[in-house]
Amino acid sequence: MVSGNADGPYRFEHAVSSTELIVLAATGNQERLFLRGLNPTGNHTLDEARRRRLDQYLMGADLYLWKDTSQRSNGHLSAVVLTPTVRFVSHDLDAGERVEKDAHYVVIQALTLELGEALLDRTDHEYSFYKDFLRCESRARQKRNGYWKNAPEK
Repeated sequence: MVSGNADGPYRFEHAVSSTELIVLAATGNQERLFLRGLNPTGNHTLDEARRRRLDQYLMGADLYLWKDTSQRSNGHLSAVVLTPTVRFVSHDLDAGERVEKDAHYVVIQALTLELGEALLDRTDHEYSFYKDFLRCESRARQKRNGYWKNAPEK
């Protein structure tokens, strides 16, 4: 469970771009949330496809913000974002009620970088996931995923 390390849940409302979301906080206030560590690819077709996939994949999802990566600037929030992918359902026989627990989470930025659907923001590296994100982008480049499919070799 991520409860000790993450804030949330925030309810996903819609994707503004491939790296920017509108979420609903527990207070009921809408927040503009930037996916920390990501930059758009600059390829309009690829960026728009990623925005649409975020809308489809995250519709109504709970999002959690990893605490040591959250920062607020100009009234906007930026963080590494996790979302549950597997939920276990069990029954508490003593209480006679259904119990749901999130079992697995996906770090949205890691998946996006691995698919080559965004680029790593190399100007922001003072957070715990930076080296992991660097490896995700490197694998995408090696596999020629997404943006890297037509990118020139370095």
